Amino acid sequence: QGNGTTWAVGTAGTSATLYAVAGNSRTDVLAVGAIGVIVRYNGSAWNGELGALSSNLHGAQNNKGASAIWAVGDSGGTQHFVAPNWMSAMSPANVTLFGVWADTATHGWAVGAGGNIQIWNGTVWSQQNSGVAADLFAISGSNANDVYIVGSGGTILRGSGGIWSQETSTVAQKLYGVSALGSG
Repeated sequence: QGNGTTWAVGTAGTSATLYAVAGNSRTDVLAVGAIGVIVRYNGSAWNGELGALSSNLHGAQNNKGASAIWAVGDSGGTQHFVAPNWMSAMSPANVTLFGVWADTATHGWAVGAGGNIQIWNGTVWSQQNSGVAADLFAISGSNANDVYIVGSGGTILRGSGGIWSQETSTVAQKLYGVSALGSG
């Protein structure tokens, strides 16, 4: 963990493998991992939380201001934090989901194996056409009309209003992370 100047080794209070971390602030960091483990850092200690799923969780988002706190994982498993509990919101896709991004509590996406894109409407997940078969690992946006997805084979997708187009990539390697910032 960092303090703004230096990094220090810390412990997350679990022996489970952690696959993803998402921070909202220095005092609100979420980490997820194997067998449904969810831990949250409050600025001084990591605390375990009881999730709605027991499957591996591969992706997380912690956008507290937008009430968009998510964890996604194996077999289309998704869960949404609605204080004070994690609620299951299973995707209809029975594939591993690796990434999640939402701009509000009622609008977001999850991405995963085989080019899978799921869109959340506040009630249910539904399938969107990605136009690719590549595994998709990460998603980020500055708003609902400026969203990026990356994946295997150097795949880069850009979405606007739910329509996805493939961007030119100069790499053939797997891309595991993306961060989109607003203009200005």
